[in-house]
Amino acid sequence: MSSPSNEVEHEIEIEPISNHTSTLIFLHGLGDSGHGWSSALERIQPPNMKIVCPNAPSQPVALNGGFRMPSWFDLKRLDMSGTEDEKSLKVAAKTIHALICKENEKGIPTTRIVLGGFSQGGALALYSGLTYAKPLAGIVALSSWLPLHQKFPAAKLNNNNIPIFQAHGDIDSVVHYKYGQESANVLQSFMQKVTFKTYHGLSHSGSDAEMNDLRYILAKWVLSRAPFIVEPLANHLSTFIFMHGLGDNGQCWSEVIGRIQPWGMKIVCPNAPKQRVTINGGFRMPSWFDFKRLDMSGTEDEKSLKAAAKTIHAMINKEIKDGIPSARIVLGGFSQGGALALYSGLTYTRPLAGIVILSSWLPLHQQFPEAKLNSDNIPIFQIHGDLDPIVCYEFAQQSACILLSFMKNVIFKSYCGLSHTGSDAIMDTIKHVITEWIQ
Repeated sequence: MSSPSNEVEHEIEIEPISNHTSTLIFLHGLGDSGHGWSSALERIQPPNMKIVCPNAPSQPVALNGGFRMPSWFDLKRLDMSGTEDEKSLKVAAKTIHALICKENEKGIPTTRIVLGGFSQGGALALYSGLTYAKPLAGIVALSSWLPLHQKFPAAKLNNNNIPIFQAHGDIDSVVHYKYGQESANVLQSFMQKVTFKTYHGLSHSGSDAEMNDLRYILAKWVLSRAPFIVEPLANHLSTFIFMHGLGDNGQCWSEVIGRIQPWGMKIVCPNAPKQRVTINGGFRMPSWFDFKRLDMSGTEDEKSLKAAAKTIHAMINKEIKDGIPSARIVLGGFSQGGALALYSGLTYTRPLAGIVILSSWLPLHQQFPEAKLNSDNIPIFQIHGDLDPIVCYEFAQQSACILLSFMKNVIFKSYCGLSHTGSDAIMDTIKHVITEWIQ
């Protein structure tokens, strides 16, 4: 058997939409290429994560009668007999280790690098991760198995705490479900954080449910601000980017807004980073920016507010890259998230479908209208409860008056008896408003 080169050429790289702080190296299956998985992974990409999808070299594969095809290593059978070719498997693992080192040289620590793969690629991800000498963020193996399982735990060079997520369809006819279970049992005998998840009715392929699970796992492992996304019910024609309030997260709002999702609209609910918040005594919590008071003194921290707006602008640009014009993108948010939505929308240079803010205010109001980069015609819909004890009703009214002084299409709607929260009536109103904007 000819040995494959230990060089992986022309790997597919998907750059992060924000600062590069983590990397996913994902390995395709037998006979496939890096292109085969890059599109699916890009749809679940955390904002700060780069995705690398290398291509396997072409070599004869005994399992397929010696036919040459893209393959990470040679193998004879797909069962617990462990007939993988050790020499070519180790060569492939050496290549993956080199890719990890390449990311290290770019400033990404191994603890923020995830290895993953599908089928044969998942097998290589497991073997490469377990035989690498430094701790990784985690290993993902989809429809896969542990190669040369009889060599473990003796061959393991890494620690026992690396999280492993193994996913398998229960009607997989290629890498049989039982084989995946047996591999998980071996892994669980010497690794402490192994999760094996069954996908009922899934054959030897991926699925939307599996990809959504992978999105959340990647976010958890690299402490990412990966957004929660509700995919459109039909063709993707518009996008609603909605920011949560102080101390909250995107998941709870993705569930609420998902219930009013207009046809063809994708919903994106990002997560704020944890940072110290002066108004709460310097306590660290999920926050889009720092601020000292909630009144017209305008004490929001300009640096962190602009950094947050830059992140939202990057999300808008990603939607535009995916084919959604800016005029079909709505920004929205609750409380502090609404403040960020206003600031981001007004300082963005392209027209948007509109901005919706709930129980919120205009931050750094003293800088407007000079800070405004967008047109005067963007519709703004501001909602506020008259019993709000957090962002006081008078503060919201004052913000609305400032907006009305330089924007032409501002609506301020009061909800009698409502405090600092949403309601079914508000969500119904929002659905009507954003549906009208994107028609």
